Amino acid sequence: MLSDFMPLNVGNYWIYNVYETDTMGNDSLIGADTLVITSDTLMHGRHWFLLYESHGFGSETPFYKFISDSAGYLVYDDGQIGFSTVNFTDTLRRIENEGISYAAFRMEKDPEEVKVPAGIFRCLNYKASVVINKSLSFWKHPDNYCNYYAPGIGKVKSTAFYISKPKRLERRLVKYHLE
Repeated sequence: MLSDFMPLNVGNYWIYNVYETDTMGNDSLIGADTLVITSDTLMHGRHWFLLYESHGFGSETPFYKFISDSAGYLVYDDGQIGFSTVNFTDTLRRIENEGISYAAFRMEKDPEEVKVPAGIFRCLNYKASVVINKSLSFWKHPDNYCNYYAPGIGKVKSTAFYISKPKRLERRLVKYHLE
């Protein structure tokens, strides 16, 4: 069940440290991020939860988005899929950044062990394969973004990277509270 990997209850929160990692593997703490389920509502016959994200992982702008459990899929109010416990074969989400990059998200079937400050967890990975426009390849980019979800906890780690500079971003779970 999706709720095993993304507990959806008002009052749940997750606190992350956000790190930049350079090409030598050196981590620098650059901030913190908080996710909070602030409220819930019924829209179009479905139960939705409002998720507040304080910095949007790599952004300075906080934002809100509605999320819901739809038969084993974590869905956003714009119809995008953010995770699945039932589909390990299809591309679940595509993001195209106007000729700069393209990302295709799929679930990885085999669980991985992930260590973060909040503990060691066996996680499923909602992984994006990323392709960068060759004319913008100023450095050897990683070829994926990862989103690790642990049963009974939620998202414990996320990875991303900058296109313009050779640094990776990681958001690592430090603390969480589940209602």
